[in-house]
Amino acid sequence: MRGDLHKMRGDLHKMISLFVYGTLLEEISYGIMLRASSYYYENATFNGILYSCGQFPFVKPSTDPKDIVHGEIHFINETSIIKVLDMYEGPLFNRQLHPVNVHGKEIYAWIYIGYIDGEFEQIKSGKWLEYARKDRRYFGDLTKYSLIKEGVI
Repeated sequence: MRGDLHKMRGDLHKMISLFVYGTLLEEISYGIMLRASSYYYENATFNGILYSCGQFPFVKPSTDPKDIVHGEIHFINETSIIKVLDMYEGPLFNRQLHPVNVHGKEIYAWIYIGYIDGEFEQIKSGKWLEYARKDRRYFGDLTKYSLIKEGVI
């Protein structure tokens, strides 16, 4: 559900906040489970550096204010979904609490930070979907539309 963050503030402080930037975004099929468990979600940004591992991205925090990762903040009232997401993200990611920016307001949210060794391409725009759409092999079967076409949803 999207709406007015300021009107919902009283309800949101009791919930788990999670910032997503890659395969859990609204337009990606894997985000269906997250959206179903989200009380509310909104566009947000994180001070970090976004990298591509091919089929998925990862972030690392940054102190440079020019390093911005674009994503969504989700407010979740079901703690069980976090355990499922921890398993989905696997051992290459560690969930950490960091500040994110939502309409000029700083809100602390959980973020899956990548701990992946090697040389990877930095996504300078900070936008995974924009990057992935340029090369269909990264994006082709991840959209919710592909799941509809296959009869999964």
